[in-house]
Amino acid sequence: MKKKKILTLILFAPLALAAQVQHTHEYSRLRWGIEVGFEAFSGDAITIPQIRESRSGYYGPEYISDFDLYYCGFMFPKYDYTRYFVGFKPEYSLNHHFAVAAGLRFAYNNSVFNSDRDYFLWKVKEEGLTTNYVRVTSVTQNNFYVGIPLELKIFTSRSDLRVRQYFKTGFVFNALVTSDLNVNFEDAAMAKYGEQISRQVKKPARFGAQAIFGVGLKLGRMNHPFGNIEFQIPVNLLNKQRASSFIYQPSVSFAMVATINIPAGKQKLSYNYYSAQ
Repeated sequence: MKKKKILTLILFAPLALAAQVQHTHEYSRLRWGIEVGFEAFSGDAITIPQIRESRSGYYGPEYISDFDLYYCGFMFPKYDYTRYFVGFKPEYSLNHHFAVAAGLRFAYNNSVFNSDRDYFLWKVKEEGLTTNYVRVTSVTQNNFYVGIPLELKIFTSRSDLRVRQYFKTGFVFNALVTSDLNVNFEDAAMAKYGEQISRQVKKPARFGAQAIFGVGLKLGRMNHPFGNIEFQIPVNLLNKQRASSFIYQPSVSFAMVATINIPAGKQKLSYNYYSAQ
């Protein structure tokens, strides 16, 4: 029985190999790239000294104190944060396994700081024994960044497969361009304190640096426009940074990136691929 199987393999193996034809193409080493993506994490809340919190909201009615008469709430211990970005990122193949990329990235995030109750009591003035509070329902912050990604791709296969896996490492440097704050009050008559509260809040970090580690898939042949999809783990290189005025950026986050690459330039690199005869 084993002899029959071996004989069958010997007879049909040449036919299977003959059904695969090797092709060679000269592909551009340089490719223009357009990327879109997002980075997400849940960061620790930054303590705001001007906020007066209730101390018993999560401990049952037997622990209710005079603070609850204000019906103000707790700051959540963590807040979600998502930074969206779009960029222009040319890529250049050093050889069949390594490619480098660098470009310019524009990023934006919107973060909302709110309470588990109707509003916060926010201190706007203190003189002697008199303290003035306003009722703040939420604070929204918009941050805009410009960044420079520097990346290295490591392809696992030498051939130009239609779906080709690679690993990625590199760095991203971000600089805060502008930031604006919008304070929402429980009573519209308190809106006049919005500018004063904005001055009390510290700005996000002006500069950030991250190391990038990821894995991706190239989708399509390299002699035509093709796409990439990547899962990345950005690692923050600076400790205790403010991702926004209310959230600390953790050491590790998660990112997802999609890019489109368009062949360009006269320098060529030969790739092999196989197709059915």
